[in-house]
Amino acid sequence: MFHRIFSIFSHKKPTPAKKQPTKKTRNGFVYFIIESPFQDRAKIGRAKNPQQRLAQLQTGNPLPLKVHQTIETSDAPKLEADIHRHLKARNIKNEWYAISLHEINIVHKKFTPKPARQAWSLFSPSTWSFPALW
Repeated sequence: MFHRIFSIFSHKKPTPAKKQPTKKTRNGFVYFIIESPFQDRAKIGRAKNPQQRLAQLQTGNPLPLKVHQTIETSDAPKLEADIHRHLKARNIKNEWYAISLHEINIVHKKFTPKPARQAWSLFSPSTWSFPALW
């Protein structure tokens, strides 16, 4: 009898199976969000949806914010880290940088992946180019 009562209390509940970690996708956008009236400071970060991220940031910022540029990429964390390293000397705090619109455009151009060039083909008229004669 005692053994039966003891076994009721000592019975451990089965532990639930651990969830397998979900594989996070790395694709997304690196964004350049500026403070509209000054345009000499930008937040450089990453998000799946830059407009949604803008709305989140706007709630904590008294100045109007605007998404100035975005770069779509298959590895947003790496691209963001590369840009942060490139602009390390301009860092104000965390992901905020002292950078002008012109400099943002230069950084954007430098880090935007170039599209693959299409091979020229005699049989593909879309690759032909003709000089303007008129």
